[in-house]
Amino acid sequence: MVGPGTDIHALRPLRWLLERGCQVTFCDATNPFPSGQAGYTYKPFPEPRGCRWLHRPGGRRLASLYAAITVPPKLKRLWRDVQPDITHVHWVDAHSFHCARAGIRPLVLSVWGSDINRLLDPDAGSLLKYQVGYALRAADRVLIDSADMHDKCARIAKQPVATELFNLGVDTTRFRPGYQTEAAEWRHTLGVTPETTVFLSMRGWSPLYRHATILEAFAAALPRFRSPAVLVFKVLQRSSADRAAYEKQMRELAAELGVSGHLRWMGEVPMSRLPEIYAMADAIVNYPSMDAFPVTFLEAAASERPVISGRLPAYDGTFAERYFNLVSSDDVTALADAMVDFASPSRRTSPAKLAELRRLIIDQFDERLVADRLLRLYQTLETKCLR
Repeated sequence: MVGPGTDIHALRPLRWLLERGCQVTFCDATNPFPSGQAGYTYKPFPEPRGCRWLHRPGGRRLASLYAAITVPPKLKRLWRDVQPDITHVHWVDAHSFHCARAGIRPLVLSVWGSDINRLLDPDAGSLLKYQVGYALRAADRVLIDSADMHDKCARIAKQPVATELFNLGVDTTRFRPGYQTEAAEWRHTLGVTPETTVFLSMRGWSPLYRHATILEAFAAALPRFRSPAVLVFKVLQRSSADRAAYEKQMRELAAELGVSGHLRWMGEVPMSRLPEIYAMADAIVNYPSMDAFPVTFLEAAASERPVISGRLPAYDGTFAERYFNLVSSDDVTALADAMVDFASPSRRTSPAKLAELRRLIIDQFDERLVADRLLRLYQTLETKCLR
């Protein structure tokens, strides 16, 4: 397995495999389990040495070209030493390109969304776009979590790609209704009274997720609320410097809009306590400029939390259309109106409908089902490549 050793989207499948008795060699610059685990081996992902051009003009491109020459042979040797049944790369970037160049098979790639979406930007780097396209063409299977990703992958690969719709799922035994005591404690910590309506933004801490637009919509809705309301930003997935700079922008915008007193901030929260955060919220607000199908939707649905979201192609044909309040993805007023409507108890999603949605999540997206399906996929591909 190759993937970001600090990211939960890679660590969850890693844990599934180890729990099921698989032997997993994990490759990255970061070792997620430095103390080791049964069945687990860590190998640093091969990196080129002596990239003296890196800090010169055009250095990054030269370093990438140098890596394309030197890294695949190292990966090939590692692959021969380990002799894995499957190689699975999470987050499609230069690492997947190097694996493809090394001729590693069977090769499975997991697309997370931003790795592909960012390459559709006209200003996207041509070298990375070429590398990702190469990897997509070479892969035996590309796992996508929204149907629209199939065509996006084909556009980058410049040919049809063998994709399979595959969501990471959710642990429905942990993400569930309840946690009232913990939710009350979180509200107390944030200075939020029981009668206050809490709108919670859970997505990655970057401009892609349009926190500024959410903040502007909340500011427009605030005078129309009949009871107290706050907007909570959960800050995550950024380096300290980036996080501080981005948070500074949001705080300055909140001050400019006059809503600073109605804004709350949350730092990193252990995964084990994340269900408590959903329980604390009255509604989850999601408004990215582009997306795949977010795990946030699965966690909110399993927790029986209503969701207000922009409507994006990635959500078409999913349970979000039936159970969530989807509004125009480019209309601040529409988002503000949805918040105002939600603040009226009579306009909220009924508890019965939320319970119905949770049953659907248990039947189709529980992570135990997903983990078993992943193993079956591996077995199918291994058999296919041995023929």
